Amino acid sequence: MAIGRAPSPLKGHREARGWSNVEFIDLFADTATKLGFVGDSITQRQLTRWESDDPPFPRGRNRRVLEEIFSCSVADLGFRHQFFRSTENAEFDSDWSLSSLRAAPSIDDDMNRRELLLGGAALSAFVLEYFVCTSDRGHSEGLPDRNLPSISDLRLVADSLRALDNASGSERVVELALNQSELARKVLSAGHRNERSQQEAALVAADIWATTGWLLFDSGRDVSAQKYFTRALKAARNADNDLMASTALAFMSIQMANLCEWNDARNMARVAIKLAENSGYPSVTASLLTRQARAEAGAGDIISCYRTLERAMEKQTSHDGQEMPPWIDWINLGEIHGQSATCAVILGDTATAVSEIQLARGRYGNAAHRSESLHLLRVALAQAEGGDLDVACSTAREALAIGSEVGSFRFDEVKGDLIQVLRPHSASIVVSDFFHEFSQLVHGALPTSRLSQQRHAA
Repeated sequence: MAIGRAPSPLKGHREARGWSNVEFIDLFADTATKLGFVGDSITQRQLTRWESDDPPFPRGRNRRVLEEIFSCSVADLGFRHQFFRSTENAEFDSDWSLSSLRAAPSIDDDMNRRELLLGGAALSAFVLEYFVCTSDRGHSEGLPDRNLPSISDLRLVADSLRALDNASGSERVVELALNQSELARKVLSAGHRNERSQQEAALVAADIWATTGWLLFDSGRDVSAQKYFTRALKAARNADNDLMASTALAFMSIQMANLCEWNDARNMARVAIKLAENSGYPSVTASLLTRQARAEAGAGDIISCYRTLERAMEKQTSHDGQEMPPWIDWINLGEIHGQSATCAVILGDTATAVSEIQLARGRYGNAAHRSESLHLLRVALAQAEGGDLDVACSTAREALAIGSEVGSFRFDEVKGDLIQVLRPHSASIVVSDFFHEFSQLVHGALPTSRLSQQRHAA
């Protein structure tokens, strides 16, 4: 008797439950609707591909539906993310040693196809390894190289990159950051007098790499950004600095939320919160809680979202005024309320969004024009989606005036979303006037956000 090939894990799980192909396809559509993904479904051809020997990795919404149906990760269902099929992505191996960072390969900044991002169970496993891997700061390699900047000079570089980003967005800063990132690697590779100096070098490298990852993400280069984020996380581990690690994870959470990968965004935020709670800075935890809330809003969990935002405000008001490290200069009341407004926008709660953005105004500090203009433009988008065109155009004018010099892919995405919503109303006087005033937006090739794309597809 010939022995047949074992069924794929997904097919095995399906058949173990006694579901035919048709029954499973119907169940998938029903489950998608219960999760709020109205209209999402799969075909027989899609199911056949998923049950093949080399199944394509399911996209965000489909992944969530599969995990809901079977109560296990997609990895347990036989799916492996394309990241593990590519020899170009060795950056995500499990080597957390200092030597691996010293010999880190150059990062291809043109590689920005979002489908190659590490995600789902694979990303969660990588991040959770932070808690079990041991730091390895290596040994002193002799006297420092006098041809390289000192660690204190490199700290000034990191501070300058953040200040420039806060004021003008990523587009004018990202190439400078990429150059300085290589310099940070060289400083980390150079000789240091003692273990403490080596630890300080790892910390400043983590700072610059996290900032570079943020700038790449904000300029639309997601894959390269994620590589720098994970490199920063490894360096933070070697610096034994959980607070720096929480910063890298905060950036990763925002990236995943921007890509509508809500489970990943929530997982990143929760791990970051766990690390920050050990640091003694309640305002850091407050800001990270808004990241968790944003993921909950995206997943449609309204009650959890608003409860998490309440916790964030409680933590923020408990801030005792202690001075925080410079790399967390993004912690302020404006950011707390601005992220709360974004959560309300995602949930379609325009009244709360307007209330929160009013509380945010003037509280961002450090000339953070991008954050204020971005949050305000999102509120304008919500007003436009609600049909209040006069108010939407007025709010958008304010946002565009604040962010007139901001170079940010994310800001451009929201501009694109707004134009997409307003265009069907271009015959109205208020919209016509707005389009005439900002003709470069109307006639330009602006991107649209992943959230907008999914809503229109639905």
